[in-house]
Amino acid sequence: MFNKSIVFSKNTNLDFLAKLCLGILVTVVISPFTWNISQTIDVKFGSLMVCLVPAIFGWRIGGLTALVYVTLGGLGLPVFAGHQGGIHYFIPDEVHGYSFSTGYLYGFIMASFLMGFLAEKLESIQIVRSLGIFILGHIIIVGLGIWHMTQIPAYEFEILVVLKSILPSFCIKSGLFLIFLQMIDRRVNYESIHGKTGGE
Repeated sequence: MFNKSIVFSKNTNLDFLAKLCLGILVTVVISPFTWNISQTIDVKFGSLMVCLVPAIFGWRIGGLTALVYVTLGGLGLPVFAGHQGGIHYFIPDEVHGYSFSTGYLYGFIMASFLMGFLAEKLESIQIVRSLGIFILGHIIIVGLGIWHMTQIPAYEFEILVVLKSILPSFCIKSGLFLIFLQMIDRRVNYESIHGKTGGE
C-alpha cells in the first residue's frame, strides 16, 4: 500500500533490506505484549503486526517478516505472546504437550503473504477495502488455528465459544489497524505535498 511511497534508499536492494529489517524489528518487539483490557478481553499484538507490516510494505516484505518472526519464536526467542517461544510450539514434547497456538502461527505466515498481495493493489488507504483485507487475514489465521485445535487428541471445544471469545479483541485490533494505516497515509501525503511545494 505504501511500499512505493516510503523510500529509505535509492538503491532498490538496500531499500528492501531496510524495510525488511524494520518490519522484523517492530514485529518481534511489539508482538510479545498483550493488552489486558478486562478479565475476559486481552488483545494480543502478534496477529496485528503480521497484518500491519504486509499492508504497509506488500507481500514480499510482509510475508518474509512473518516467516522470520515465526521461525525466531520456534527457535526459542521469546517473541510470541507473553514473551514465549520454543520448538514445542510446533513439535509437541512431554513437558509442554500440544500447543493451541500452532495453527495460528502458521496462519500468520499465510495471511501475511495474501494480505500483502492484496494491499499492493491499493495505492492509498481505502477504509472498506483495507478492513476487508484485515478481516480476510484473520479468517485465515483463526481458521487454521481452530483447524489445528481439532487435531489435538482428546481435546474438545466449541467453535462458537472460541469465536465469541476472540471477537472483542478482533474488533479492537481492526480499529488499531485502520488508525495506524490512516496515520501513515496522512504522513505520506503530507510529505508528498510539502515536498513538492518545497521543490517548487
